[in-house]
Amino acid sequence: MRSLKRLCKMLKKFAYSRIHIVIWFCYLVLLLYSTLTPLSLPPMGIEHEDKFLHLGAFFVLAFIFPWTILYYRQICVFLSLTSIGCIIEILQAILPINRSGDPIDAAADMLGVICGIVAVNLIARNRFSSRI
Repeated sequence: MRSLKRLCKMLKKFAYSRIHIVIWFCYLVLLLYSTLTPLSLPPMGIEHEDKFLHLGAFFVLAFIFPWTILYYRQICVFLSLTSIGCIIEILQAILPINRSGDPIDAAADMLGVICGIVAVNLIARNRFSSRI
């Protein structure tokens, strides 16, 4: 039981560390820049490739989010990151950047957030069980 409490303290300390927050914020800025600037890459030829890119980008965003490890805040993490995805899609539809907003992209963002949160939970559970 002591090792579990110690591990929880360690994870919470890391969740609030400045470097973790800076890394997440830099990734968010990179994500916003790449989604809100004109698209210059040619399609890869895979059907619905952008959906996989959305899912992967938001998986990473949720996985490295500083407070995902805190179980009591995971609904807030889900809502805030999903909101970011929806706002990006709305801005893509409104702004003249040669992109179009797509509700299916927003759904892929949401699925990526869910997968990121689940991955953090699985890793945390494995760490807890290996320490006990």
